[in-house]
Amino acid sequence: MRAITSLLAAAVILFPFNSYADTVEVLVRSLKTSSNYKVRVTAATLLSRYRGDRRALAALLRALHKDRHPTVRGTAAFSLGKLGDSSVIPDLEKIAKSRKEDRYVRKMAKRALKMLKSGCPAVDLKGKRLYIHIGKFKVSGGHYYDKVKPAALRTFRKNLANLTMRVPYMTAYWPKCKAPRKRDLRRKKIKGFMVDGIIVIKQAPGEVRCKVKAIVATFPGKSIKMSTSASAAVGGSLTPDSVSTCVEAIAPVIFQGVRQYLVTQL
Repeated sequence: MRAITSLLAAAVILFPFNSYADTVEVLVRSLKTSSNYKVRVTAATLLSRYRGDRRALAALLRALHKDRHPTVRGTAAFSLGKLGDSSVIPDLEKIAKSRKEDRYVRKMAKRALKMLKSGCPAVDLKGKRLYIHIGKFKVSGGHYYDKVKPAALRTFRKNLANLTMRVPYMTAYWPKCKAPRKRDLRRKKIKGFMVDGIIVIKQAPGEVRCKVKAIVATFPGKSIKMSTSASAAVGGSLTPDSVSTCVEAIAPVIFQGVRQYLVTQL
């Protein structure tokens, strides 16, 4: 990618981060309205941290197709690849094949497509100090809950990984989608931890209740360091959608507790 190191270093000055919601809104607005292409490049780069956020995805797609500067369009293409949402593959394929498009933009679109089709996100370990291995988790309950277990696991683990990736000094992924060994972490001067636990789902009259009991342990050593839990309830019957909504509400609360401990390990 074209040199933007100095821009990233100035990101805190360009975008005063007060909260997660404010951060995304400021980045989206800057990408859309700033007259300085360098600011738009920085915004497009930083939006790649917000996996699962539809606002980030929409803003990057708009920049890919409508921004007048090729460096911004190329950065938007690469960031879309890092977001990991396969729904943008048709847009990227169109750009990658367009003879009218700038060479740099086509190159970035091809790199993004490679990431998305391999299912393995690009991982930049620069500035990362903590690796968070998201465990398999287990869903309690008998066969009655089998139809909703996959949705609960998939949604909760995905949300936990996305939240981790939004913290500049954390990563939930390792290059080539491989879990790092102890010597890999030591070589990169990164501390490893694992978050795992149990998801409890119960159906009550008119609502679905869920609870997550999570532990933080060292990785790969798996020495337990702390535990946390959170509960939620949503109205409706027991379906994959209702369970997904329930555990999705819990993920930020669990992550907040995990993060409070991990900050002490820096």
